[in-house]
Amino acid sequence: MERRGSIPIITLEVEHMKHQIKVALTEYEAMLSKEIQDAVDTYCTPENVHRVVSETVKRVVDDSLKSEMHDYFRYGPGHFALLSVIRESIGKHIEKEFITGVAPTRVPHRKDSRMHRLKRLLRLGV
Repeated sequence: MERRGSIPIITLEVEHMKHQIKVALTEYEAMLSKEIQDAVDTYCTPENVHRVVSETVKRVVDDSLKSEMHDYFRYGPGHFALLSVIRESIGKHIEKEFITGVAPTRVPHRKDSRMHRLKRLLRLGV
């Protein structure tokens, strides 16, 4: 084996391998590009595009409506109407439990006595 003579042969073989790899990758990229294009063409029919757009619009409108309703009842005019109904409901329960003497549906814990609950409701501003 000649050491001096074999180095150019190895270099040529490595360069040839690099060239073959580049050619193979280019061919693979072209094939992959065609497969991708075919998949997109198959998927993007007018009917399918219409369906996807409709579903997306429905989902976005639904999310926006939920957000607006949340803001309306949390921060807007609906907050006071909702608060009024909640206070009225709490008032009925307090009247039923404390004035008429109807027992609660569950057995209260020691810390959760009627007086304790009444104080807690008064602190809430009901």
